[in-house]
Amino acid sequence: MFNLKKSAAIYFFLSLIFVSSFCQAQRKTRFSIKESGSGLRPKLESRRAPEFKDSKRGMSALGYWGVIDLEFELDNRKDEWLDELEVYCLVLAMPRGSGGVVLEQTFRYMDVRGGEKNNLNLFITPNFFRRHMDSNKPDMSRLSVYLELRMNGSPLHRNPIVNTATGVPRDWFQKVGNAKKIPNALLLKSKTPFADLDYDYYLYEVPGQ
Repeated sequence: MFNLKKSAAIYFFLSLIFVSSFCQAQRKTRFSIKESGSGLRPKLESRRAPEFKDSKRGMSALGYWGVIDLEFELDNRKDEWLDELEVYCLVLAMPRGSGGVVLEQTFRYMDVRGGEKNNLNLFITPNFFRRHMDSNKPDMSRLSVYLELRMNGSPLHRNPIVNTATGVPRDWFQKVGNAKKIPNALLLKSKTPFADLDYDYYLYEVPGQ
């Protein structure tokens, strides 16, 4: 009799775990991004690398980085958390007098909370602008950026998250398949001199990327 009661208790406990896991899995499918009528829009800017007190070369050693900034909010309650957010980024850069070049990368962030503003930064290296744009300081007006916020490979938003440069077709992100791709020029914040600045203000990156 004791073993029977013990088995029943174990079965009940395992059933609770299964039901809880099932409910959590169902809840994950309901995550979405809060959007206004015009949708989300990334901000583009250039930013000089920070100067540290122990720097030996001073301001002359500080390059100008391209920065892609996005603020968004999950259309969920504050007690609902997204375990992992995938951010797909596609950048079209238009050098003067030549065809466009493309940067393309997917990054991952963890513990994204619903019901509050979330912020992320992506960076383009100074040498990309020096080599491919023939400029020591980024001209961000010559860049177009397209972002997708994904969960398990599926976008969480309805409208395209896009910033399109003047003179570039609005659907450019659907037509760049044959453009020259430049690897490793698009970086997470942790891979740049800005890594420690305002650390807790931005989403936490999944380690090991």
